[in-house]
Amino acid sequence: DDLPGFAAAKIKLRSATSATRYVKVVLGESGREGRNEVAKLKHKGFQEGVQELLPSRQGEALSLALVFGSARAAKQELKTSISEGLKAQRKVVIKRFTVAAIPGSFGFSAFEAGHSGGAANVLFSTGRCFLLIGNSLHTSTQEQLSVAPIAGATAVYQRVKSLCA
Repeated sequence: DDLPGFAAAKIKLRSATSATRYVKVVLGESGREGRNEVAKLKHKGFQEGVQELLPSRQGEALSLALVFGSARAAKQELKTSISEGLKAQRKVVIKRFTVAAIPGSFGFSAFEAGHSGGAANVLFSTGRCFLLIGNSLHTSTQEQLSVAPIAGATAVYQRVKSLCA
């Protein structure tokens, strides 16, 4: 309900309270890559993770939340996720932004010229939690891409900031 345009989407929810299960069930990773990710999460004091996918006719939205053993670990995850998220955007136009209502937030939209659609994400940490709210839309302008992630991230932040302290 927090993401404009996705209220009617059927939610696909996955969660785990162990790093091993999170990597296997939520991320779908296995083998060496999966073991490396499990080790990283355990090192950061992973406690819980949840992923929510919202497919719709216009595209899909995603929310992801991870709870770590400390605020420092959550900030480290934010820094790593920003770097990895930007690197994953091949040859596209990236527009960076912040969300005024969320201290330390980082947002970006990725739009490929000549193609319909793109993606936008808002990443932030608060206390022991790291969160990502994003979407991928089939047809949209670059400016329209960030509307739902900003609204969703703002609503989620208001609910979790005291829970993650």
